Amino acid sequence: MRTLRGVVGAIGLSIAITTAVSAPVAYFLVGYSNLAGVLDFQADLNSRYLARYIYSHDTLWQYQRVRLAELLEHTNVNKDGVRKRIFDSEGVLVLDEGPDLASPVIVRTSPTVVGGAVVGRVEIETSLQALLWETGQVALLSFLLGFGVFLAVRVLPLRVLDQTLGRLESTNRQLDAAVNNIIQGLAMFDASGQMMVCNRRYIEMYRLSPDVAKPGSNVRDLVRHRKDAGTFLGDVEEYCATLESAIAQGKAATIIAELPDGRSIQVVSGPMTGGGWVATAAGGRRDRELVPAGHREPGQPSRSRHHDAVLSTALAGRRDDPQ
Repeated sequence: MRTLRGVVGAIGLSIAITTAVSAPVAYFLVGYSNLAGVLDFQADLNSRYLARYIYSHDTLWQYQRVRLAELLEHTNVNKDGVRKRIFDSEGVLVLDEGPDLASPVIVRTSPTVVGGAVVGRVEIETSLQALLWETGQVALLSFLLGFGVFLAVRVLPLRVLDQTLGRLESTNRQLDAAVNNIIQGLAMFDASGQMMVCNRRYIEMYRLSPDVAKPGSNVRDLVRHRKDAGTFLGDVEEYCATLESAIAQGKAATIIAELPDGRSIQVVSGPMTGGGWVATAAGGRRDRELVPAGHREPGQPSRSRHHDAVLSTALAGRRDDPQ
């Protein structure tokens, strides 16, 4: 349960963080790219205007600052938010026009080429504060959206999950109480011979250890444990082979299992849909109390009686599952 809650919480948190972060990051990147494209265009346009002027006024163009300023004025898109600079081929500042800009800023440069030679460059600079302010607003909205997603993905599903698991646990407790309070021993095994369900009565009848007779236990391990506990007659492998044969036939069987301590247990075993077996065991009394004398051959520990014990235990073992 804790693992499931942790997984759901991690998923909800990751989606919320992704939602809260991706939108402002994407907005800033798109805005920055668009702004950079505009500045690149302006820098290139100003550089072309400057190249034409230098081509016509090659002599001492660096000192004609008023004319250069007028030249750059023609390409202004946002006069109050852009700063322009002109440098000569040696990197000396020729002209610096525009307001002081708040940091951080973005700068784009374009070379000025005349007659195939670079005679200077034009720089266009603008502040990123407006973009950052807009990005902050988007981030706030994204945070609120991410918080909503977190509630939707984590809190609400876990609330429903808790309610569902609570009802399931209550049903399981009721079923467990019913299974463990019936007078018969009950065991259930899957098609591979692994124990699925077993009640306390079954464990008591065969004197099994709950540490061995539990969900996931193998039939052979249970038979060996029964032999060690003194509640199994015969050969373990023969028993398991008989069990496998009965399972393969898919037939129900009612058998009297004779235990070494003189008790006899009536075992009713039947196949389940999809594979596996269910076995119910009743009795646990001495032979003479459970079965009429005419049903047995007195004083004859024959192979037929031993085979019945082996088969009934095998079929019952196919369905064991202690709690």
